[in-house]
Amino acid sequence: EALAREPWDLVVSDFNLPTLDGMETLEIIRENVEDLPVILVSGAVGEEAAVEAMKAGARDFVSKSNLSRLGVAIAREVEEKTSRDQRSTLESALRQAQKLEGVGRLAGGVAHDFNNLLTVIKGFVDLSLDQVDGSTKQYLQEVQRATESAQRLAGDLLTFSRRSPNSPVVVNSIEVIESQLPLLKHLVSADIDLTFDKAAAGNIRIDPTMLEQV
Repeated sequence: EALAREPWDLVVSDFNLPTLDGMETLEIIRENVEDLPVILVSGAVGEEAAVEAMKAGARDFVSKSNLSRLGVAIAREVEEKTSRDQRSTLESALRQAQKLEGVGRLAGGVAHDFNNLLTVIKGFVDLSLDQVDGSTKQYLQEVQRATESAQRLAGDLLTFSRRSPNSPVVVNSIEVIESQLPLLKHLVSADIDLTFDKAAAGNIRIDPTMLEQV
């Protein structure tokens, strides 16, 4: 019940308890908690039992005739467990970073192929615009605008995957931000008022795509 109640850093247990001995204690802990250090304390158990307990998973075995060593053993085990936990956290972060790197490569590959298809579509749309008029031309112009937006999206993915270099230029941040406001209004919930303080904006040197992402 105690093991299930909350996380623990260390267990210190007498080897002989009413209806429970050290070996049973170790077995219960190993079945319920992974990597929980156990230090056993005893005043009567011999060296053979101590060795058996260490083989079963005890981190240390302290004699009651030498309890001054208990504090040192506790400090050592807590420090080692902290190091193991930190290492486990770093390894987990590394695995996650490797997954994200894979996603980035995939996104870059898809975006590159997608952009090639969009270039073909836009090229044929541009050619068609010179040969039609009326509502058909208007429809093609909408396709053209949508294609250009899709190309910008593909460019964002390429930048995300680091397959497209940043190209900083001097841009009017007011114009860039205003171009993104319609999108932002769809992203925020209806109970939020979105305002833009133009006095705080101006010309800056930045990759326009990066600013749009921000």
